[in-house]
Amino acid sequence: MSRSVFDSTLSQHIVMSDIDALNAVTKFPSRYSYDPLPVGATDPITITPIGSPFTFANRTGIRAEAVITGGTMSAIAHQRQAANGPASTSVPAAAGTVLLSPGDQLTITYSVAPSVTVVPHA
Repeated sequence: MSRSVFDSTLSQHIVMSDIDALNAVTKFPSRYSYDPLPVGATDPITITPIGSPFTFANRTGIRAEAVITGGTMSAIAHQRQAANGPASTSVPAAAGTVLLSPGDQLTITYSVAPSVTVVPHA
């Protein structure tokens, strides 16, 4: 399992060992971003929301569940297939589980950060 960087221009993952990831993400943040989940991940991974609203994109290429617990949230929005699909929003926001297909985005608006555990489906 290799960590990857997402290239938004080419819409593909690049294995970090194949490029100078630190340089790419630092110099070109609008093009490259670190994948919070490694491509091909199968173990649960805890994601720490940084700043509200916090957006997580499932770029693993497989379905995953986002388990949201705790925190004080005002909205949870689920965008199917990034900007191309319909969005659903939970207001008032409640802790729970959201199934994320590849390319889906989850946006959490909060005043106290929740805990988010992403469980990839192999």
